[in-house]
Amino acid sequence: MKTRSYRQGRALVPLAAATLALGLAGCSTGSTPAASSSASAAGTGTLKVAMVTKPLDNVYFGSMVTGAQAAAKDLGVDLQVVAAQNVSDDTGQASKLSSLVS
Repeated sequence: MKTRSYRQGRALVPLAAATLALGLAGCSTGSTPAASSSASAAGTGTLKVAMVTKPLDNVYFGSMVTGAQAAAKDLGVDLQVVAAQNVSDDTGQASKLSSLVS
């Protein structure tokens, strides 16, 4: 089994960094929602996003929703939040997600 020398490993660092930068740049959409989204294409003009979470009385999930609402406001996105009845209500959470998709 061949091992790479320190010098060969250092030569790969700039290549890896450039690949990562190009990949991230390709994934970036800028600071506003894309105008070609399905919501915009439907004529509403506003991107709609749904968030299905565990109950909001849980501090962790409540904080997630608060952050999502702030980001949605900053980006001009219509955010709809629905929550499960309790932390172990996986079926209810999946059902709420299915109804949003419909």
